[in-house]
Amino acid sequence: MEQFTGGGTSALTEYKATPAEQELADFTATILADTEDVWNELIQNYREPTLVLFSGRVSSACGFASSATGPFFCPADENVYIDLSFFRDMERKPGASEDFAQAYVVAHEVGHHIQKLMGITEKVQSQRGRISQTEYNQLSVRLEL
Repeated sequence: MEQFTGGGTSALTEYKATPAEQELADFTATILADTEDVWNELIQNYREPTLVLFSGRVSSACGFASSATGPFFCPADENVYIDLSFFRDMERKPGASEDFAQAYVVAHEVGHHIQKLMGITEKVQSQRGRISQTEYNQLSVRLEL
């Protein structure tokens, strides 16, 4: 596992990107740094998430996840987790602009971080058991979108 903060500073060294993956890793870290520039301007004392790149499976404060999980944000540790194989798989799909799709994925996961910081995630989760499962599922879908 390799952890990056905005700007691509390596914090852990278990995961080593291949030369082909390094370009994806660098681009991903750059996108994260761009989102940090924006959110630092908009939110006073913004807490930046940490980017965790992994291969195969990873342990987070939200539990274990595999590559099949896809990119995710863990609110418990405020990390954005991305297996670079997800981006390689996207590159093989017709019509997906690699750079735009990668940037969208990173920004989407940072969006979940913003939801957590703003208390939106907690508000939705507080409704579990207080409203019907159907209504809760609707809120969860809205949170995801």
